[in-house]
Amino acid sequence: AAINEAEAKPELSRREREEIEKQRATAHYNMLHAKGKTAQARADLARLAIVKQQREEAAKRREAEKLEKET
Repeated sequence: AAINEAEAKPELSRREREEIEKQRATAHYNMLHAKGKTAQARADLARLAIVKQQREEAAKRREAEKLEKET
C-alpha cells in the first residue's frame, strides 16, 4: 500500500504553526536588528555614537589637564 502524503506528514496544530511563525518573525527581526535596519538598532547605534564622543572629549580633557599640571 502506498503511503499518502497526509499520513507521512501530519498537519501541524494551530499552536505549532503559531510557534513556528513566531520563531521565524523573531529570527527575521534579529537579522534586521544586526544589520542596523530596525528603529531600535538605529537608536542603539545613535546612543553608542554619543557615548563614544563623550568618552573621546573626556580623554582629551584629561590629557589637557595632565599637560597643564606638568608645566
